[in-house]
Formats: sequence, structure tokens, C-alpha cells
Amino acid sequence: MSGGVEAPSTENQGDAEDEKVMLVHRAKVVEEIITSEFSYVNDLKTLVKHYLKPSKEDSILTDEEVTSIFSNVEFLLGFNEELYRSLRKALGHIGGQSPSETEGTKGGARLGDVFIKLGDFLKMYTVYCNNHTKALENIVKCQQKNQKFAKLLERNSALPECKGLALKDYTIKPVQRLCKYPLLFRELLKFTPISHPDHEVLKLTLAKVQQIADHVNKIAAQQDNFIKMLEVANRLTSYEGNIVETDRRYIREGIFLKSSASPDNLDKFSLATERIVILFSDMILFGKLKKKKQIQVRSIIPLHYVKANDIPDNPCLLYTSDAADEEDSV
Repeated sequence: MSGGVEAPSTENQGDAEDEKVMLVHRAKVVEEIITSEFSYVNDLKTLVKHYLKPSKEDSILTDEEVTSIFSNVEFLLGFNEELYRSLRKALGHIGGQSPSETEGTKGGARLGDVFIKLGDFLKMYTVYCNNHTKALENIVKCQQKNQKFAKLLERNSALPECKGLALKDYTIKPVQRLCKYPLLFRELLKFTPISHPDHEVLKLTLAKVQQIADHVNKIAAQQDNFIKMLEVANRLTSYEGNIVETDRRYIREGIFLKSSASPDNLDKFSLATERIVILFSDMILFGKLKKKKQIQVRSIIPLHYVKANDIPDNPCLLYTSDAADEEDSV
């Protein structure tokens, strides 16, 4: 009709509906980002309040030990508190709007701008993450030699505020959070329409965060292995040595029947004893399983002393030389 307003085409209506659906999903991702950021900041506060400050202010640890365990976590806390405030402001929470109301328009929350402005500070996470494997090692060392520190860890793990988590569980939080950012922003970008003012800057944000996270992921793989060694160390009894070393890798473990009889004399394998065998990159640990998965160490042998032989039809038999006899000193 002349002079009238044209009705949108069916195609345009479809595009508008698709964009509306995208914005609904985007609002949910935005809310996940801010709620998970809130939880993460609280975890950092717990780490600083219940572990770092008592260790430092009560002189439980030396300044050097505090730095070796907690690194620059106080800086990370300050940064993420500011990041959380900026996210809330971008979402309109401070102004009274809900995330869904803000996201209902194309001029809604621009989280990319927040991270672009603060993104360079994320590089400080590499300092923390590079130190984290050493931090785990120092936690074990200080816990073994420092009774006050050991009591602090035991007491805090029972506090409701600590949610039953140990110190090592809190020190891994920054590593986990940094690796989570690319996943969150990839999902946010997925549900951000091209016409949205946040779209292009989100692509830049994702690239920046991903670059840092890739570096941290490599470190995290090493730390997962290190944590596995810590778990093994905590199960050991009758052993005063330290199996946790930064240049040692845990490979695998299993239950075997152990015998020092020659492979040529298979009838004597009936006298074989059951042992848990744990293989590391430089040694093998032989142990006897006790209650509650505890391991009584019977012997530890450097790999260069070990000779492996296939024993046909007996995949669970382990033949060792006399050097691996269970009566050897550990």
C-alpha cells in the first residue's frame, strides 16, 4: 500500500527469530560467566584468608616458603575482584537491570570490552602457573618438616568455609579458571549475533585468552602427573624418603604376582606373592596393599637395574632379579 509501512519479509522474520533465540542462549552463558567468576573470587579469598595470611602473619612459614607456595595469588585476587565488578557493571547489575533485560537489546552487555581492557593482566597468571608444580612440592616438604603448618592444613580442611578441600585443591583453582575462560568465551561467541556490538571484540578476546590458556594447559598436564605422585606419596607407609620430584613422572600401576624364581623354573611361581607395582619414569616401587588402600613399601629399584622378561600365558607374573627381593632395604 502506498505510503504504508512494509511488513518484514518471511526471511527477515526468520532472521529476527533466530537472533532472538541466540540472545536468550547468550544471556544464559553471560550469567554462567558472572556466577562462576563470583565463586572463583570466593575461592581465592578462602585461599588467602585461611592459608596464606595465617602462614605469613603467624610466622608459620618463612617469607621464602610463603612465596614458593602462594606465588602472586594476592595479585590475582585483586585482579579478579576488579574483573568481577567490571562484569557486573557491563551486565547492568549495578544499575538494577537483570542480565536477560540487558541482553534483550543489541546494545546489551559487552563483555569483550571488559576483557580487552583487563586482558593483559591475565598474563600474570603465567607467573602463578609456572610456579604451581614447585608449589605443590613445597606444600609436601613444609607439611612434613613443619608441625605448625601441618596442623594449619588439618584444621582448615575441617572448616565449613573450606568446603572439605585441602590446600592443594585451592592452589589449583587459578590454573583451572584460566583454562575455563576460552571455553566460556567460545560459547559466548557462538550465541552472539554478527550484528551484536560485542561480536568482533569477543573474537579478539577469545584469541588473547586462548593464547595464554594454551601455555597453561601444557603446565597443567605436568601438574596432573605431579598430583598423581602426591596421591601415591600419601598412600605410602614405612617409607621416609621422598618420591615426589619435579623431574620424575608417574607412568602406571597394577597388581602383580612377584617371584624371584627363574623364568626357566615356572613351577616355583606357585610361591609368588601379590604386590602392587608402581612404575615411574626412573624407578619401580614394589609394595604390599594394606587397609584403606595404603601401601607398605617393600623395595624401590632404579630402572637401570631392571630387566623385563615376557612370561608366556602369565601376564600378571612379574619376574625380578635378586636385587628386587622384598627383604632388600628400601
